[in-house]
Amino acid sequence: FARDVEHAMTCHTADTLEFELHANPETLPKWPYAFVLRSTFVLDGETIHHTLTVENPVEEQLRFGIGYHPAFALPFNGLLNGQSYYLARNTETIPLTDDLFDSDSHCMVNLKTAHVSVVEKDTGRSVICNVEGYPYVLIWSAAKKPLHFICIEPWHSLPGEENGPLEWEQRPCAAS
Repeated sequence: FARDVEHAMTCHTADTLEFELHANPETLPKWPYAFVLRSTFVLDGETIHHTLTVENPVEEQLRFGIGYHPAFALPFNGLLNGQSYYLARNTETIPLTDDLFDSDSHCMVNLKTAHVSVVEKDTGRSVICNVEGYPYVLIWSAAKKPLHFICIEPWHSLPGEENGPLEWEQRPCAAS
């Protein structure tokens, strides 16, 4: 829900932007817990560092689900690189084909790599995402063909199951 709610800018410098979202009357129906979500962007040369921080402003345990949702334009044909368990086998590259996401997204669990990248085969141009410390990484794109973008999404939790428990305390993949 946080992506749909306006965050307040708390820092703006030549190379840093920081935003915060606090629990408020608009968020409480969607998430009935006190929290502070901080999103920091730092430009370092040609690299953008994006850090998410979840703070618990009260004494009780705070379970949460958080992840990134970046999409990268694909003006080139490439490979998705990173050691992953994909389609019942270990592999270091996944060819980006127009039918890769016909059955929906792909979830990789406990990757053995700290980075997942999209690399152009001919030139080596790349986008590299640090996924270190995230137990789940989802990759997906819209079903529209040809592929125009790919999302590489490191997550600390997974979406709720269709018929699974509604309470976060009962969800097996909720972070705390």
